[in-house]
Amino acid sequence: MAANVQYTRIVGNVVELVTEVREKAIDYDDFIKAVTEQEGIDTGILPSGLIYFKRYATNDSCKKKRCLYIFEQSPRKVAITYKHASAGSSDVPQQRLKISLPFVYIAIPTLEDIILQDDIRVFCSTTKIKNEDDSIFVIPLPNIYGSGHGNVCVGDIKVGEQVTFSERVEATMRAIFHSEFNTDLSVNYPEEIGSMKKWDAETKKNPIFGLTVNYANHDLKTLKGVIDLYEQRS
Repeated sequence: MAANVQYTRIVGNVVELVTEVREKAIDYDDFIKAVTEQEGIDTGILPSGLIYFKRYATNDSCKKKRCLYIFEQSPRKVAITYKHASAGSSDVPQQRLKISLPFVYIAIPTLEDIILQDDIRVFCSTTKIKNEDDSIFVIPLPNIYGSGHGNVCVGDIKVGEQVTFSERVEATMRAIFHSEFNTDLSVNYPEEIGSMKKWDAETKKNPIFGLTVNYANHDLKTLKGVIDLYEQRS
């Protein structure tokens, strides 16, 4: 219901009697949410492979914006550097291995335009994810916490000052596989893989070997589980 409010306003040497009509009153949080939903967004040039993007709403205008980007990498063979020892061991030689991967998914959270490297997660599937309720699985790679939520151990991941945000994201994803893998983290390999050396050997025999493995179920169960986890932190 509209309500009339009268008050006196002094403008210079003039005294005014003002009648103000309040047409509608709504909760402040509802107002901010409505404004946020109507805001336009310009993403700029997006990195290749992006399948999901979300900017988390906030009612606090001073709070920095958080976003989530999820990328898909198609099944492929990748060359990696592996040392069957801890990162600090100098007496164990590096090995160059080629391994066949299934569909790999990388979740990259950001704060404004800052990539939150410590909160990147990697998971996989032998089929293309087409729905938020599709199941996700543990990718059994060294330097990825398989027993938790798939966080990446970013110890040696260094990304230079690329010109654009898109370039920094793509450089981060490349660094995940181009950094040296080691035995700092324990890995529960599926029976078909067994070890990094066997993974390399099976890939030599079958270039799409990565699509034939029975990977362990991921703790977050589905793509929606990943999205909801980041939602809780926004």
